[in-house]
Amino acid sequence: MKILVSTHVVWWNASAYYALTAAQALVKRGHDVTVLAHRSTPAFRQAENWSMRVIGHINLLRKDPVTFLENLIALGKLLSAEKFDVLNPHRPEDHIHLSTAKIRIGNSAKIIRSISDVRSPHPNPLNRLLHTRWTQGLIYCARVCQERYHKKFDLDHLPEKVIYSALDIDEYTAGNWEENNRFQALPQPRIGMVARLSPNKGHRTLIETAVIVRRELGCASFIIAGKEEEISIAQMKDFARQRGVEEMFTFAGLLQDPRPAISACDIGVVASTDSEVISRAAQEFFAFGIPVVASRVNVLPEMVEDGVNGFLVRPGDPEELARRILDLIKSESLRKSMGEQAAVRARTHHDIEKFGQETEAFMSEVLAGKPRT
Repeated sequence: MKILVSTHVVWWNASAYYALTAAQALVKRGHDVTVLAHRSTPAFRQAENWSMRVIGHINLLRKDPVTFLENLIALGKLLSAEKFDVLNPHRPEDHIHLSTAKIRIGNSAKIIRSISDVRSPHPNPLNRLLHTRWTQGLIYCARVCQERYHKKFDLDHLPEKVIYSALDIDEYTAGNWEENNRFQALPQPRIGMVARLSPNKGHRTLIETAVIVRRELGCASFIIAGKEEEISIAQMKDFARQRGVEEMFTFAGLLQDPRPAISACDIGVVASTDSEVISRAAQEFFAFGIPVVASRVNVLPEMVEDGVNGFLVRPGDPEELARRILDLIKSESLRKSMGEQAAVRARTHHDIEKFGQETEAFMSEVLAGKPRT
């Protein structure tokens, strides 16, 4: 298949990661894939880093009428020249531009929209037309996204598929992660969180949790890695100091490679109160065979099977989070069995080969005109 994967995101987020991983997985399956992402975006630079064919001169992020018309002309030329089989937009702006350009020139490519956004769609007439009439297939990164779209639109006639995000597990875990790993020097047990420093990621909940863990256990190490955004490391340290647990925390900041921190952990935590329709962090802990304690938010209950490969807790509840962390700390056999199941989950649901197979099969079905199942 000849496929155009289009993603216009101003920052490197989970949606951009999902789009480029889909493109990478399809390339590995032998398909001819082109990425459409403006040269100003991180997705463009990442596609170049992954040695993918990427087109960067069309900017779908600008929304003024003149630019919209210019984009339609440029996209019409691209679609006429390239003869794609599948147009795979990953963002609303990509969806409307590609659909309009395709109709304008009478192009025969199939529109298969991939949805990896936490937001619900707006049920305005244009959006309804876009999803119910101009689209030939829908891919969701999680069932929770599928449910949101079905609440807004009648999509029963459309082929659709839930395909979870993935990573190349063999490549991701390859190497000796104990050698020269500064995080391995921290006292055990080690509990880790990898997330940007934002209020909805639950860092303060984890700090409150550490107060309870210290009271019952005496000591533990908490590793927090992530880019400073709405919250600074200084603010996090100050909050931990106020709660009397500063010495238990290592604030690693943005790590270009988080694997040393992740691999050193005994337990992974995803304590978000929002976001998390992909949760790459949970996938990465799973890849290393580390059980995860996660909030019941968006995709996390689909990934973490409570009591099997981790535990689910109420978002923003430090007491329940502490109780489940302590359950894992106190039982090595429980940590081991859950870690084994976490690794199984990574292989069966979140490996790039599985991602590529499912995406390829679904796109082939849409091209063949198979009815919705």
